[in-house]
Amino acid sequence: MRYGNRSGVAIIFLLGWLASCDGSVDGEELSLLHELGSNLLHDAKATETILPLARRADVDDIILASNVLRLTVEPSRAHMVFELTLAMAMADGVFSVGENHVVRYLADVLGIGARQFALSFQNVTGRPPQPPSDLSSASWWAERDRKESEAAARASEARRARDERARRESNQAGGQSRKEPPPLRQPGETRRTEALRQLGLDPGATDEEIKAAYKRLAKAHHPDRFEGLSVEIVEAASLSFRRIREAYEYLLP
Repeated sequence: MRYGNRSGVAIIFLLGWLASCDGSVDGEELSLLHELGSNLLHDAKATETILPLARRADVDDIILASNVLRLTVEPSRAHMVFELTLAMAMADGVFSVGENHVVRYLADVLGIGARQFALSFQNVTGRPPQPPSDLSSASWWAERDRKESEAAARASEARRARDERARRESNQAGGQSRKEPPPLRQPGETRRTEALRQLGLDPGATDEEIKAAYKRLAKAHHPDRFEGLSVEIVEAASLSFRRIREAYEYLLP
C-alpha cells in the first residue's frame, strides 16, 4: 500500500481505529470512512485497504500514524482537529467506552489539555465529558445493563406513541372507517433514526432539540473554522458538516 498523502492515510487509519474500537464498525461510520478515502486519497477502495490494519490495531502502526498527525497539525489549531475527531467518534450517535479511551489518547497526541478537552467535548456533544470507565468493575457492567434496558424501554414507548399517532391520523382521514392503519414504513423510519444519530439525538427528540443540536454541531464543524489547516483536514471537516446539514434537512425539511 503506497499513497503519497501520508497525512490522509494517518487520518483514515486513526479514525478507522477509533470507529472499530467498540468491536464493530457501524454502517454510518463505514460510509464516512469510504468517503474520506475517496476525498483524501482519491481512491474509493482505500478504506478497504486501511481499515483491516486499523482493526488489527498494531502498536507500531498506531504510533507511526500518531506521529504523522502530530507533525502535520500546528499546535494553535490542534483543538480544531480534536473537535473533528470527536465528531467522527459521534458518527454513529454512540460514544462508547473504547472510543472514550481512544479519543483521550488522540487528545494527548494533539497536545490537548484537560481544560480544552472539556471545552471541545461540550462544543461537539452538548454535554460535559465523562471519565473513562473501568471495564474490570462488576458495577460498570450492571450499570450498562440498566442503561440498555432503559434505552430499549424508551424506544418501545416512542414506537408505541408513533403507532398511536398514525392510527389517530388514519381514523381522521377515513372518517369512521374501521380499517387498521397501515404499518409505518421501515425504510423511512431507518433514515430518520440514522439522521437523529448523526445529530447525537435519541429517537424521541423534539423539533427544538433537533434545532439546538444542529446549531451546535454546525458551528463546531463548519469548514471555515479549519481554514489554514491541511487540505485533508478541511475536506474531512466539509464532509462532516455536509452530513450534519443533510440530517437536519431530512428531519426538518
